[in-house]
Amino acid sequence: MNLNDDRMAIFLTSNELQYLMGLLGVQTLVGIEPSLLQGAAPEAGRESLLSRELLRVGQPEGTNRIRGDLLHLAMPLLFPGRALVAIRNLPKTGAQTLIFLNRAATTVLHSMPQNDMHRLIELETAQDGIRALTEWFPLQGYIGSEVNALIPSKNLDRFKKYAETDRDELALRALKVVQMPPEEKGFLLRAFKEMTVSGSFALLTIAGNTITSAESLAVIADQATAWAITSPDGNIQQMAYRVRRTGEDLPSIFRDMFTWVGGAPIDGKPV
Repeated sequence: MNLNDDRMAIFLTSNELQYLMGLLGVQTLVGIEPSLLQGAAPEAGRESLLSRELLRVGQPEGTNRIRGDLLHLAMPLLFPGRALVAIRNLPKTGAQTLIFLNRAATTVLHSMPQNDMHRLIELETAQDGIRALTEWFPLQGYIGSEVNALIPSKNLDRFKKYAETDRDELALRALKVVQMPPEEKGFLLRAFKEMTVSGSFALLTIAGNTITSAESLAVIADQATAWAITSPDGNIQQMAYRVRRTGEDLPSIFRDMFTWVGGAPIDGKPV
């Protein structure tokens, strides 16, 4: 399946989405800043949904019926049990977000091709999502290494600040306590200074309106090396981060992510 095929997707305006959220009693969306929905006009959304025959009017208002294919996508969107939020940053493009949301046997991709437009499409298999992330982060050709270093968070923060402001000597000094070959420290410094792509991945467990657990991974790459940054046990509150070379192992990492998210079959088998 091609997740870029708009014929398989349903598009909603912010007005329409805000109306559906109100109809189903939902106040927030996973991975979407509330400010992106501010100023939406739910009543205009209702009229638009009716005109598109995505909504059938009922009396009283609470008995309005959402068309089946839209409801199928809206349930994971509005009531997910697990989610994978992927954010990609490109130097000349800025941040872009893909949000994969699972409820029971259904996994949906939510994206925003425009500020006022929401795109929903169901994954037929986990390979659809793995392919999407691999295309977003085409780093599998990068060669990994045995480098796997633990960097205290305060040192990593200083390193990033100095690297991004071209103070190389101070950046490398922040890594003085880190057990990593000098050559690899130089590669890491160059990745931050000459970044071609960076991104983050958050794996969220949700109950109602509450995120009950979260794990995260960040990646950054330049033309030569790619790096993965995680906290030692996946807990984003830890005081140190594990930094390692990555690239060729990314597809298997993405596979593990979608195995955890669930819903879409992997290799034809339900998860």
